[in-house]
Amino acid sequence: MTNPEPLAPPLGDAPAPPAEPPRRRRGARRHPWWRRNRFGVIALPFALVIALGAASDRVAEYWWQEDLRVEVDRSAEEGTAQLTGVPEHDEGDPESGEPATTTLTVALTEIDRLTVIDDGYASEPIPDGADAYSVHLAFDSGVPVEAECTVMLVGEDGARYGDGADPLQQYPACSYRDDEGDTEYGPSGQWENTFTIFTAEGADIDHVRVTYDGVHYVRLDLPTA
Repeated sequence: MTNPEPLAPPLGDAPAPPAEPPRRRRGARRHPWWRRNRFGVIALPFALVIALGAASDRVAEYWWQEDLRVEVDRSAEEGTAQLTGVPEHDEGDPESGEPATTTLTVALTEIDRLTVIDDGYASEPIPDGADAYSVHLAFDSGVPVEAECTVMLVGEDGARYGDGADPLQQYPACSYRDDEGDTEYGPSGQWENTFTIFTAEGADIDHVRVTYDGVHYVRLDLPTA
C-alpha cells in the first residue's frame, strides 16, 4: 500500500519571497563641484603667487646673494687685480645714504706649501688628511677701506678652501697688522698680509680668490715657480 502524496511541499522547503528593491534615500541636493569649492578656487592664484615669491626669496638668499658669482677682475701670473666696489672706511653719501666705494688693488706675491704650522710662539704638525699653504698678498688703496676680505684657494676640481670657519682665527684679509701686532680695519696706502689656509691632502691648487662680500671677487693666478 502506498502512502498518498502530500498536497503541498513541506514548509521548510518553501521558496523565500522575492526581496524588495532598496528604497532610494532622499537627501539634500548636491551642488556642482565648482560651487562647493569656489572659495578654494578663488584663493588658489594668491596661494601660488605667495609660494613662488617665497621660493624666489630663498633662491636669492642662498645663491644669488651668497655665492661667488661675479668675477670682477683677473690677474696674470705675478700681476695685480682691481677689486672694485669696496666700501670706504667711515665714508658715505649723506643724501642717498649709500656708502662710498673705492677700488682695491690686490696681488698674490707668493704661495708656499708648509710642513708645520708656526704662529711665532710654537710649531704644530699639519693635521692628518690635510695640506697647508702660506699665502702672501699685497694691497694698495688710495683711501681707507672698510671691507673685511676673505682669501681662499681654489683647486683644479673647483673645491674652495678658506671660505668657511677658520680654525686658526686669523684676522681679515684686507686688514693691516702694525709692527706691534695690532689690527687696523681701515688701512690705506700699501700693505701686505700672510695667511695660512688648509686644503685637502694632495689637492692641486689652481688659483687664489679674494672677496669682500662673498659675491664679487678677483682671481689671482699662481706665481711661476
